[in-house]
Amino acid sequence: MQAEPKNAIDYKFENYQRTCNRLRFTAKLSGESHVYAKIQIASSDNSSPPQIGWIACDVGNGAPMSRPSNEWVVYRAPQEGGWTLFDLQLPDEVARTFGLDGRLKFGEMLGIRLRGSLSISPIELLRDGTDT
Repeated sequence: MQAEPKNAIDYKFENYQRTCNRLRFTAKLSGESHVYAKIQIASSDNSSPPQIGWIACDVGNGAPMSRPSNEWVVYRAPQEGGWTLFDLQLPDEVARTFGLDGRLKFGEMLGIRLRGSLSISPIELLRDGTDT
């Protein structure tokens, strides 16, 4: 079992919240602060058990970047005043990160982690009909 990082708040989703496939919020991040989506990743052909992955939200214009411990960082450009809109279609985000080779897909949303010094709007959990 992995220890929770310092300066972090974890929110574990209830079963009814796990059906969301879209996450939307605005945040002002500083230094090493991140907002994480904790997700379940499933094999496309259901040949292996699901695994846990993390999508870390950061500010910038780069392509997604893989990190150790089953984590990918996705970037969004900041808006005026340092605030950044994160509107994550989770099946799409998984396809362009964990699922690059076509073998993994988004399963369900498991929770959220807030780490470091940040300001954040209310987090919207949405269910779009675009997932498979």
